[in-house]
Parts: sequence; C-alpha cells; structure tokens
Amino acid sequence: KALLSLVAVALLQEVALAVFRHAFGVRVLKSKQVVGFSIVLVVWAKIAANLWDREQGFFLELWNLRRYQSIRTVRPQFHGRMVPSAIDGNLTEKRFPGHIAFYRRSLTFCGTVLFCALVASAICVWMLIFEGQMGIVSSVMLSLQIKVFEAVFNRLVQVMTDYENHQYPDEYHDSLLWKLFLFGFVNNYCAFFCITVRHAWTRGDCDGSDCMHVLRRQLSFTLCILCACSIAQMLAHTLIVRFSLWWEAYQVRRQTGAAMPARYHIEEQAKYAVISEQEEVQNMMTLVIALGFVLLFGGVSAIVVPLCLVVFSVQLRAFAVLLVTDAQRTLPAESNGIGNWRRCIGFLMSVGVLYSGFMLVAFGETFRGAALLAKMTGMMAFCLFAAVIWWVLDLACPGHDPGAALLARRRDYVARAVMKAAGAEKLQEAMRESRADVAGDFREAVRAEAWCEIPQLQAMPRTRRTPARAF
Repeated sequence: KALLSLVAVALLQEVALAVFRHAFGVRVLKSKQVVGFSIVLVVWAKIAANLWDREQGFFLELWNLRRYQSIRTVRPQFHGRMVPSAIDGNLTEKRFPGHIAFYRRSLTFCGTVLFCALVASAICVWMLIFEGQMGIVSSVMLSLQIKVFEAVFNRLVQVMTDYENHQYPDEYHDSLLWKLFLFGFVNNYCAFFCITVRHAWTRGDCDGSDCMHVLRRQLSFTLCILCACSIAQMLAHTLIVRFSLWWEAYQVRRQTGAAMPARYHIEEQAKYAVISEQEEVQNMMTLVIALGFVLLFGGVSAIVVPLCLVVFSVQLRAFAVLLVTDAQRTLPAESNGIGNWRRCIGFLMSVGVLYSGFMLVAFGETFRGAALLAKMTGMMAFCLFAAVIWWVLDLACPGHDPGAALLARRRDYVARAVMKAAGAEKLQEAMRESRADVAGDFREAVRAEAWCEIPQLQAMPRTRRTPARAF
C-alpha cells in the first residue's frame, strides 16, 4: 500500500521530465543531479517503516505472540549428546558443543564471503567486457549472471546452514536469512555500485556531462529483466505441479487404457511443491531485493518504483495461490513479526542515504571541481540532514502504537480478574481434575474401529491419579 503513494510521485516526475525533454528540448537530468526524489525516498522510507512497526506491534499483542520463545521446539535434524539440562540438572537434553558450533559457523561465514568475492570478480569481468558498450545485451548478460549465481548459491546455502547444526527453527531461519541477504546484496547491487564509482572516477570523459545516463539505462533494463524472471519463476512452480499431475494421468491412460482413478487428497499432495524454510526465505528475499532497488537507486531512476510495485503485486499473490492450491501443507509455526527482515530493510535504508549523498557530491554541479574535503563534508551534511528528518518523523509518526500497550494491560487485568473470581479452591480443584485419569478400556473398540462406542472425553468417568500411576 505504501508503494502506491511513491509510485504516484515517481510517475509524476517521469512525466514532467518527458514533457521538458520533448516539448521544450530541455534535459533536466542531463546537466545536473536532482536530489529532490532522493529526499522524497528518505521521508517515505521512514514513514512506511514506522507505520509497519506500529501495525506489527499491535498484532503481536493482539495475537499474544510476544512470548513465543517460551515454547521453542527442537529441530528434528538437530544432533547432539544427551547432557544435564542447564535449567534443571535433574533432566537431560540434547546439546551440541559450543566451540564446534562456533567453528562451523565461522567456516560457513568464510564460505559465504568467498562466494560473494567470486560474484564481485565476475561483475568486474562483466564491466571490462562491456566497457563503453552498455546496452540491452549487457543487461541481459548481467541478469543471466545474477540468476546463475543465485541458483548455485541457493543449493550451497542449504548445505552450509544444515552443516551448522542449529538447534531451534528460528536460529536456522536467521542464519539462512543473513547468508542469502549478504549474497543477494552483492549479487544484485554490486554492478551498479561499480558503474557509479567508475563514472565518478572518470567524470571528465562523460559525453555531455551525462555521467548517470549509463547507470540509469542499465538499471531500467536489468530490473525489467529481473522482474520478468521473478514472475516467470513463480509461475513455473504452479505449471510444474500441474504438468506432473497431468503426466501421471496420461501415463495411466496409455498403459491401462482406462481413465485415471480419483486421487485421494493426500496422494495428490505428494506431487505438490514442497515449501520448506528455504523457499519461504527466498520468497521474502525477492521482495526485499526489489524494495532495495527503490531505496538505493530510486533517486537515480524513478522508473524502478513502478517496477518494484509490479514485483510485489505478482509475487505476493502468486505465492499465496501456490500455498493454497499447488503446495504441500506446511507445519504451523509462531513468528515474532518479520523478525530480522526489519533489520535488513533498515540496513538498505541507511545504505540508500549514503549512496544518495555520494551521488550528490560525485555528479552534482555544485561540487564539480571541488576538493575532496569539500565533497566529504557535503556527503556528511546530507547524511546528517537525513538523520534529522528521520528524528523528526519519529516524533511525528512514532514506530510504537499506544494501543498495543493498552491491549497488553487489558489482557493482564482480565487474567487477574478471572483468577480472583475463580478463587484458590476452584483453581486447585480444576488442577486436580486436569490431573485425573480417565477410567475405561477402549482398546478393543479402537482395534475394531468402532469409534461410536468411545464416549466423549467430558462424558468419561475420572479417577484420582495416585503417585504410583502418575509416573
């Protein structure tokens, strides 16, 4: 929803630039850097983030998800040794040596960094090959390179994260998230950072002082291709499932000559797509990467904003349709909002401010021919200006909702009122009732599948549990 307002501003800017270019013959962005849309992005990003935090905090209180970590479950893939529990020494729990876990995570981190360095090296080779010939061909090759490295790393990251042997699902999710985000940041944005630095270094060689024309054109071409690939990739999951079901029915008709018998729902789900932890993270990563193009490069090329909206519109709805029609049912799990994704977006917002400040001093007419110290001062002044704007917006539109705190106080008040009305005697009686055994032997009815002979739980007679029967 927040993107709709930004799309309107972006389209208004693009229309105004087109009118000036075709009607008056004036290229506004050809001779100077326009920071107006960068400031719009700074304001929009902070307001959208604060509104999201408010809504997320309210729903966390409404659904009582603040204390979700108290019921953490151990991953079935976790392996370790049975040792006395750190909380209760009378119990034993499965644990993995901490120093070995640290070594494994350090090794996987180094592997991720090395792979990112390989991607950066490939981008440098791409720039050397297409130096001075940036166009649609270079954009296609860059998009192909991004998708190939993405497919390879998606296989590698699962092996590395499994090797770390995380005990809890949230730890596994966060480790997978940070690896994919670090790689996605380098894989998708590094090429445009390199183009910016390259043209800032050789600004005097720019034709007609339009140093950002190549960057603007590469952004538009590459993002269009990546949007098309993301949409096609999401639709391919549904087509693969439908084709596998049709192929099975076709094989049965060809071999037996009869129509395919009706499938049971569980049998049909075996052919559905598997939505694992990695698929969920990758789906969210597609949205975050698209949003990153807006936060980082929206000030350079406003056309990336409507393209990002297209990715959001298709990705969210296509994944929802996939979940309810052509995907295996996933295990339910509680979540503390979007978790570390909020930190990823905050990081992109901060890098976007730094990048806009760099663009201002590197290509702005005000800083043409200025000393390095003056440019550094101008960049720091722009970042300080953005920080002041964010501080003012935090006061005007805070990220916490007073209604969430009121909801928490009301819940605690109702809980205390119920306990007071029930009284200690009724609570103790309810506890004794809950610890009672159900009298009756229904083994024969279960074997015979005579479910009607088994009464409902509240209709069964109860007996007090003795110490001997309690264990």
